[in-house]
Amino acid sequence: MVTVEPDVTPADIEQLVTASGYSRFPVRADGHWSTGAGPVGYIHLADVLETDPASRNRPVDRRCIRPLGDIPTTATLQTALATLRHSGSHLARLIDDNGQTRGLIALEDILEKLVGEVADATRRPDAI
Repeated sequence: MVTVEPDVTPADIEQLVTASGYSRFPVRADGHWSTGAGPVGYIHLADVLETDPASRNRPVDRRCIRPLGDIPTTATLQTALATLRHSGSHLARLIDDNGQTRGLIALEDILEKLVGEVADATRRPDAI
């Protein structure tokens, strides 16, 4: 998974989509995972596509950073799916019993565990 800094620009996001084939990018708190803060949200390509050309090289508006849901590391797949559906999010933090972020999980990951491989129209075949 490709992560981005809070000061990423729409132009940067477009380049990352082209290079990686992904359309959603977790945003690191203060630019570092090591601070213990974990990801603060994620940016979806759809939120920056129609950016005014004059703003393409300015940091993404903070309102475009979508919140992450929180899912306990002990949650079942069905519970994780329900949490993401309820929050309307495609990405969530996996949280341990101490409230520490242990990773991220994508809606696509959960669906693939439940129903098998999901073809993502936005992902290049060589990015899989």
